Amino acid sequence: MDKIASLNEIQEDGPGAALVRRTHAVLWQNISPALGIKAVFLLLALFDGASTWMAVFADMGASLLVVANGLRLLRPTKLQ
Repeated sequence: MDKIASLNEIQEDGPGAALVRRTHAVLWQNISPALGIKAVFLLLALFDGASTWMAVFADMGASLLVVANGLRLLRPTKLQ
């Protein structure tokens, strides 16, 4: 079954589909910057440009970014 058709059927029953779409969008908004930060520090580590502390702070920064972005899911949604 087509995903869009399936989501349209769910949306007819209630607001659940809007949450699914919103969660999917936030998921990709979390993964992209986190992987980007990891890739940058992997390259820096390969060329001896990163220290352990830099990697730790980058990892924690990425984690905080993901948590802060994920908190947006707690806001109520409006169906259009």
